[in-house]
Amino acid sequence: MRGYIEIYLKEQDLQFIKDILDDNSSTNGEKRRAKLLLALYSNKIENLGLSDYQIAKAANVNKMTITRIKMKLQETNSIGKTIKRKNYEENTKRNKPSLINRNYIMMIKSSTPPEGKNRWTCRLISEHYNKKYPTKSISHTAVAKVIKELSI
Repeated sequence: MRGYIEIYLKEQDLQFIKDILDDNSSTNGEKRRAKLLLALYSNKIENLGLSDYQIAKAANVNKMTITRIKMKLQETNSIGKTIKRKNYEENTKRNKPSLINRNYIMMIKSSTPPEGKNRWTCRLISEHYNKKYPTKSISHTAVAKVIKELSI
């Protein structure tokens, strides 16, 4: 069973939520998350006694949406990161192969394979690369695309 997650907002958090709601450049999802946080906070402050389910029903969203918002706020401890969508530049997805990666892949492919292996596979190349450069990992499918592009 999950524990109860409390919503605590500071005055600057409330101002940030109001700015999101007034801003025309905010997306509908951001405004919806801001309204839900405001409703959750108002419910707590004014002792309305509404459950998350009742708030979700009134806002026409799933109760799981409320739970996710609360969990995100608890994880990040930041209203901005809870309301705003992920910054895709900070995403943890694997890197696309750059020119340096391509050269390294070509060099690996043309070298002798590891002991006990007949040839370099895409998975072997990606594993080898990821061990050498753990912060710049690439997937085996990216290796396959490079090999296909370079016809090696």
